[in-house]
Amino acid sequence: MIQPLINIAGIGIRGGTLEDMLEAIKKAAGAGKGLYAMKALGGGNLLERTEEAFDFILSLPEFASVAVGMRTREEVEYNTRLFSGQSVPEQIKSAVRRLPRRLHLDNWCTGCGKCILRCRSGALSLSGGRAVVDSQLCTLCGYCGSVCPNFCIKVV
Repeated sequence: MIQPLINIAGIGIRGGTLEDMLEAIKKAAGAGKGLYAMKALGGGNLLERTEEAFDFILSLPEFASVAVGMRTREEVEYNTRLFSGQSVPEQIKSAVRRLPRRLHLDNWCTGCGKCILRCRSGALSLSGGRAVVDSQLCTLCGYCGSVCPNFCIKVV
């Protein structure tokens, strides 16, 4: 079983591009390897594009399953409906959108500063050689996570 990191934006893919990863996935599936997708929402950085992100993953026939982190009953209901091809009621969508979220920066941040340059809100800065977030300024847009070369930034 192989668990490749794959999402519509290529967030977190190291040492290659989204296209490179798709090619490797096809090669592995062609060799008879079982696959399940990891990080379909790019560590939460694609939450604003959830349905588009899942549509992308579900369009890839090589995958037997998709690993998705969930914390609440509403998230389970949302994902179950979406993955089974059912419409998601607006009440459930709204409940999931209202869930409290925050930006999480992993301790392996190297302080490269790419996220700081990408942040339009000025919510990120360097302290002690690594990125830190001012949660009062952060809009949870996920743009910073899309440029982090070490996949240190997640919306949780």
